[in-house]
Amino acid sequence: MTSVPNLLQRLNGNSRFFLCLFLAAGLGFSSCSRKVFTGKGRQKEKEKEEVKEEPEVEKDKGPFKREAPVLSLLLPFRLDQVDPGSANSLESLRKSEVALDFYQGFRMGLDSLSAMGASFKLQVYDTRDENTTISRLTMKPELAESELIVGPVFPSGMNIIGRFAQNHQVYFISPLAPRIAVEDNAYQIVATAPMEMHTNKAAGFIAGRLRPSSVLVLSTANAEESKYIGSFMKQMREKSSSLQVTEIDVGSFGSNISSLKEYLHEGQNVLVVPSLSSTFWKILFSYLDMQPGSYQFSIIAHPELPEVENIDMVKAEKYQVYLTSSGGMPPKAESSGFYHAYEQKYGLPPSAYAAKGFDLAMYFGTALWNQGQELTEAIKEPYSGYHNEFDFSQTPDGYINRGVKVLKAHNYEFSEVEQE
Repeated sequence: MTSVPNLLQRLNGNSRFFLCLFLAAGLGFSSCSRKVFTGKGRQKEKEKEEVKEEPEVEKDKGPFKREAPVLSLLLPFRLDQVDPGSANSLESLRKSEVALDFYQGFRMGLDSLSAMGASFKLQVYDTRDENTTISRLTMKPELAESELIVGPVFPSGMNIIGRFAQNHQVYFISPLAPRIAVEDNAYQIVATAPMEMHTNKAAGFIAGRLRPSSVLVLSTANAEESKYIGSFMKQMREKSSSLQVTEIDVGSFGSNISSLKEYLHEGQNVLVVPSLSSTFWKILFSYLDMQPGSYQFSIIAHPELPEVENIDMVKAEKYQVYLTSSGGMPPKAESSGFYHAYEQKYGLPPSAYAAKGFDLAMYFGTALWNQGQELTEAIKEPYSGYHNEFDFSQTPDGYINRGVKVLKAHNYEFSEVEQE
């Protein structure tokens, strides 16, 4: 079984506020305390905080039989900021949204494995998203008992946990940050594919699938766009040195979009558009609408485009907008048991953070539990989950997720492109 009380429910309004208030005050937890202690472990004499315990249950059947591994979640619940006397209490509670959703999805994943006979000890800590708090957590002896640490969610505390992981030879997951947070750390696992993996996939798709005579990269001189463009240009040179790739400055928010005209031609035009501005996309689509019917377009967009509001999906389908994703769009509700189970339990559909927690728990929970197999061997197997692709490659910086797929605008959403 998963020995952890079901405390952090995803709720709305006042009910959610009182739940976090219960966690922050009713149980007497501090930011450095272990939020939930599970399994057979004993409470240390010097541990002053009250800790909730549940007895571990041994399974007599099922595919899993071994001692329960210890997993530790380090998440920024920020329970210290819940103030019942503040007029902004519900607003401050929204800062815990990511941690709550991720926890709920992760917990549901472990529960799913428990139903098959697995057993885990789960330790949950509130990092407050503060480096000083994370440093204090690393002094807790029970954290060193972990076989896997998940978190912190944000990159700022990764260096601290990275040093701890090296000293204690414990693997740790960077669950959400799409970048290598700590260099030269063999115990690091980067679960969200870094940008280099996305640009590599995009370049490979262009060279191998679209096969254009040239590629036009549209730049608005935005810093984030520049990171994508720099990585893409490097990957494109490696994929096809003979393919002409031209970067075009179309001005801030497309003020110089007309400069694109001299590069367009009859037949297929492949554009790489890393902009995350809905205003720019509106201007771009309007400009393409004015082009002759003999001009055809395929557009490679930034992986985060689905998060941008007010993108015209009719135009996105018309102009064949593609993007890369290490997750993808959630399956339809009727096709997902996880979707139904989560919505029934928490009253809301799972967010992307909940889905990430669920897939991580399913993948790494299985890897930790499988008898006779080291974690580093188990995670070499690719995994296609509810919302995430995992395909880890060992590098000097640890294990990096290279699981990226190509999506295309179709029927008002982005759906996976079938492989040839």
